[in-house]
Amino acid sequence: MKIKLFKKFRKDEDGGILVFSLIMFLVMVLGSGMAVDFVRHETERETLQDALDRGVLAATAFEQLLDPEDVVFSYVEAAGLDPVALGVTVNSDISLNSRRVSATGDYEINTFFLKLAGITELPVAGTSEAFIAITDIELSLIVDISGSMAGTKVANLRDAANEFVDLMITEDTVDYTTMSLVPFTGQVAPGDHLIASFSDYDRWHNYSNCVRFNAADYNDTAIDVTAHWNQTQHWGPSWLRNKGTDWCPNEDSQIVPVTNDAEKLHDAIDLLDDQGMTATYIGMKWGVSLLDPDWNGVINDLIAYGDIDSAFSDRPAEYDDDETRKYIVLMTDGANTDQYRLKPNKYNFNNLPNWNVAANALYWNAHNTPWSFSHLEREVNGPQGDTRLQAICDAAKDEGITIFTIGYDVSVNSNPYNQMRACATSPAFFFNVETADLADAFATIASVIQKLRLTI
Repeated sequence: MKIKLFKKFRKDEDGGILVFSLIMFLVMVLGSGMAVDFVRHETERETLQDALDRGVLAATAFEQLLDPEDVVFSYVEAAGLDPVALGVTVNSDISLNSRRVSATGDYEINTFFLKLAGITELPVAGTSEAFIAITDIELSLIVDISGSMAGTKVANLRDAANEFVDLMITEDTVDYTTMSLVPFTGQVAPGDHLIASFSDYDRWHNYSNCVRFNAADYNDTAIDVTAHWNQTQHWGPSWLRNKGTDWCPNEDSQIVPVTNDAEKLHDAIDLLDDQGMTATYIGMKWGVSLLDPDWNGVINDLIAYGDIDSAFSDRPAEYDDDETRKYIVLMTDGANTDQYRLKPNKYNFNNLPNWNVAANALYWNAHNTPWSFSHLEREVNGPQGDTRLQAICDAAKDEGITIFTIGYDVSVNSNPYNQMRACATSPAFFFNVETADLADAFATIASVIQKLRLTI
C-alpha cells in the first residue's frame, strides 16, 4: 500500500508550475537587485568623474589664483561628495606658459543585492587631467603703403595697426609675443643693420638697401643671406623725389624686426605714409623670412646691434616647435603693379645728373630734362607678381604658418580680392573690408590669434 502511494505521489505533477514560478521570481528579484547596485555604482562613478573633470579644468585656467587642490576639492564637495573620504588626490605642474592638473579618486560602495551573490562592495574610480599652454607667438604684420593708400586710407591704416599692436602685445602677452612690421610699396626697405647680414650683397650705392629677387626665390620661406644678391636701383622721377620718395622706400618706412616693444612699433606705424607702386609679393617674402628658423643668425646679428632684445635669441623657432605659433597678417588695397628698373645706359657712373654731381656720385635720379618712362624697362609684370605671391603664400602654408589677409576697399572678385583670398590659410581667414571697417578686421584677427594660442 505504501509503495503504491509513493508511486502515485511521484507521478503527481500538480503544483510544478508554481515551484518553477517561485524559482524564476527569485532569480528576477536578484537580477533586478543587481541592476540597482550597478546603476548606483555608475551614478556614483559619473558624479565623481564629472566633479573631477570640472575641477581640473577650472584649476588649469591661467586666471586661476587658488591652489589647484583647493579648486578640485571644491568641485567634488559641490557634487555632494567628500574628497578626503573618497581619497581624491591632486597633482599639478604650473609654469609661466603652461598649467597641467590631474586628479584621481578611488573608493568603494556597499552593495544591497549583489551581496547575495557574494559581492559585498563595488569599486568606484575616477581620473581626470587637463593641460593648457600659452604658445609663443611670432607674427609678421605686412602692410601696403603704396600711392593708392593716400589720404584717409593710410591714416586709417595707422590707427588700425596701432590698435592691433595694443591687442596683441599686452601686459599678459608681452613675454611670449613678438611682431615684425613690414611696410611695402614697389619694394621693401630692410634697413642698414638687417642688410649687413647679407654677406654677398652687390652694393651700387648707399642711398637705400632694397634687394632684387628672382622668381625662384619665392618658392622658399627663407632668404639665404649667404647667397649673392643684387641691390635695387635707387631712382625716382622728380615729382616723387620732391617728396623724398624713390622706388626703394625711404628709411621712415623700413622693416621693424622681431620686437615686443609696443611703443617701438607705434613709433614706426605713425611714420607710415603713402608712396610708390605695389609689390605685395615682395612684402610677403620679407615677412615670411622673418619667421623662418634659418634666420636665427640674422636675428642674433640684430641683437648685437641692439635692434632686438636678447630674450629672443632663440627666434625664429623651428617650424615643428609645439610651443610656438607663427602668423602672417597681410593687407593690401590693390593689385600687383608692373615693376621697372632703369635701362642699363641710364644707370652708370658716367651719366650723372649735372644738378649735383658731388652729392649723387652713386645716385641716378630722373631729374634730367625731359623725364620719360622711356628711361625704364619692365622687370616684372602684374601677373608674374601674382604668381610670385601665391608661390610664397603656398611655401608659408606648407610650413604651418597661419596667414590672415585683408583686402582693403577692393571689389569682390577683383584681382586683389582673389589674390588675398587665395593666399589666406582658409577663406575664413580672408577679410574684405571697407575703409571704416579696417580696425574691426584687425581686432577680429587679434581675437582669433589669442584664442588659437591656447592649446588644451
